Amino acid sequence: MPIKHKIWLDTDIGDDIDDVLALYLGLHMPEIEIVGISTVFENTDLRARMAKKCVTLARRPIPVYAGIGTPDGGENFRGTKHRFCQYTRDLSSDEYAPVNAHSPIDGESAVDALLAAVARYGSALTVLAIGPLTNVAHAIRRAPDVMRQVGRVVFMGGSFYTQFREWNIVCDVEAAATVFSSDVPLECVGTDVTDLTEIARRDHDEYLSASGDDPLSAYLFECIRLWTDDYRRKILLHDPLTLYYCAHPEVLLMQEIPVYLETEGKGGRGMTFNCDNWFSLPRGCRPKRCLCAKSVNLKQFMGVICGLIDQHKVIQNKEAI
Repeated sequence: MPIKHKIWLDTDIGDDIDDVLALYLGLHMPEIEIVGISTVFENTDLRARMAKKCVTLARRPIPVYAGIGTPDGGENFRGTKHRFCQYTRDLSSDEYAPVNAHSPIDGESAVDALLAAVARYGSALTVLAIGPLTNVAHAIRRAPDVMRQVGRVVFMGGSFYTQFREWNIVCDVEAAATVFSSDVPLECVGTDVTDLTEIARRDHDEYLSASGDDPLSAYLFECIRLWTDDYRRKILLHDPLTLYYCAHPEVLLMQEIPVYLETEGKGGRGMTFNCDNWFSLPRGCRPKRCLCAKSVNLKQFMGVICGLIDQHKVIQNKEAI
């Protein structure tokens, strides 16, 4: 039997397609046991319903919580609630309601559940954050002694070898600052490597004309079509790579570096700077030493994720859309 890696998944599922692909991968990997899911950023109830639909279709009794939707710095920079391109009407069903559907929608009960999981599993637990770090930051501020017990926090976010303001950090810079100034063990999978994980155009076109051989796979292909209709851009597997790394660390070359998160500045707010590249550190700068991904074994990872999707696809129309 493979070793089970216990994971608490914190996700902003519902915007980009890679979150649902990551959850799909996690539900199929025998090496991974997802012990709980929390959602983050904006309409977390609807996001939780998407995640709950996935685990329900997979017949997996995984608790799903709607987490904190408002960034620590206040309203998000987009200014308005963003339309969910992967929305389907059945998400309003009670069947897909999160555990805390009838609690005040402030997400604090999701943070409670996250802390309870850390207290229960301790060093055996990985907190996998593939969205903004709001929930994780709240957990650290509320119970720092508990969060110090976690095995590791693995974060899809940042850019450490190129200059880039990455989405998951920019969405809540203040929360990221809490995490990057804490003493929790942090491993970062940034866009330096995830930008390389592009699904081939021919495969993407084939997915648009495919259905699944089981309910979860059918839902995945439906989400891909809805997302493609709205965004019309290539699929990058940022979050699936980060999840896969949790059980297969050999897929990434990780380097321990001192990281400084810029919280001010007109152009630099939200950037993660590799301080090894600085001649000298600014006064008062206290970088956090993190493991950060420098390179990726694309052949290994892309073979796994594409093989999994191909295994469950049924082509309805041979002509690419």
